[in-house]
Amino acid sequence: MKQDQIMAPSYFEKEMDYSEDHVFQQRRDKSIQELEKSIFFDKSALNYSSMLGIKEEASLNDTQFGWLGSIFFIGFLLGVFEAGVFPSATILISRLYRRNEQFTRIAVFYIVSGLSMSTGGILSYGIGHMDGICGLRAWKWMMLILGNVTVLVGILCFFILKDDAKSIVSSPSEEAIIDLRIKDNSVIVTRKFKMSQITEALTEYRYYCYMGFSFLVSLQNGALLVFSSIITKGFGFSNLNAILLGIPSGITDILFIIAALVWQHQLVTSAYHYLACVFLLGSSIGHLLLIVIPLSQAKLAGLYFCFAYVAAVALISTSISSNVSGYTKKIFYNSSIVVFSTLGSFAGPQMMLESQKPTYIGGLVGYIVANLVSGCLLLIARQSMAKRNSVRFPQQQDDEFLGHQIDITDVEDPHFIYKL
Repeated sequence: MKQDQIMAPSYFEKEMDYSEDHVFQQRRDKSIQELEKSIFFDKSALNYSSMLGIKEEASLNDTQFGWLGSIFFIGFLLGVFEAGVFPSATILISRLYRRNEQFTRIAVFYIVSGLSMSTGGILSYGIGHMDGICGLRAWKWMMLILGNVTVLVGILCFFILKDDAKSIVSSPSEEAIIDLRIKDNSVIVTRKFKMSQITEALTEYRYYCYMGFSFLVSLQNGALLVFSSIITKGFGFSNLNAILLGIPSGITDILFIIAALVWQHQLVTSAYHYLACVFLLGSSIGHLLLIVIPLSQAKLAGLYFCFAYVAAVALISTSISSNVSGYTKKIFYNSSIVVFSTLGSFAGPQMMLESQKPTYIGGLVGYIVANLVSGCLLLIARQSMAKRNSVRFPQQQDDEFLGHQIDITDVEDPHFIYKL
């Protein structure tokens, strides 16, 4: 077996009472994840509103509606509330869960995205029959209902969501579990800003590979979040039927992520980057099917395959969470991901041109190319970490350094082994 594929046993795995840890883990999940799973529930609102009258009432063509979607994503850069959601959630998971537990928890966020698309389709179909009630168009009802739910969830998260693992500790033995988990996930919380850690990140070419991936893969994300209902309607369906056909889109989204979870857990060693490339290829096949299938309604199969990219994003989010150590460095990586993902989501809808409807062939070809380049960038990032692993495995000692309680980076820690 290759050295970069060997996973050394962690300090946690050698010392922990698994039965006691399992009970504590269940309590933590109940106290944390139920709220976190509701955070992204409103993300399909703009997509379905296109079928509920917003374009007609605002006199928008497809190009102008694409700009509306792009402006929505600018909120991730300028919004005081929206901009911090993803990096905060990712860092919270990296603080509270072991490295080999993080993929399942991060995947939950992306599963909820698919769930919101499916349940949002059902809800939107019902709201479509509210058109004109109290003098409001259906799309306005959509914004009011989902907007109020989002505000309520935000308030609950502020008061109830736990950001410190020790906040739910009820015994000295559980406090010992937390101490061992900190040693295992290499996250030492500190209020000290370390410019040296940002400088280190900027000198790593995997940083630029990950940012390039985030930008390129988000091109299709922005387009599909805004245009999937419009694309479906272009296959010959009515507005309300196009909304209903968004339900399978969310289900396939969930199935791709579950497939990634099962596949990853069945492997002897982690394979985040290779699996991400497989799902990017699946997404590219979906875009290709949209181009080449002659029968309009049969193109739905291609549209559903396009959502395979979400599994790739979940895998790479986990890789970054697991493989970037140093608190300032971790925050910098996650914040940069948000910036580049937002820029990609901003640019993506602009590739869907009114002049190319209903096929939008230029945009689809662009997304295929973006997926292929993204896959190459991931392989380069993986190689950079595999090279460091090959040097560190022969030098690694048993446990002495893994129990440190200081904030150092993955580069500074000679015992840090990357999960590839």
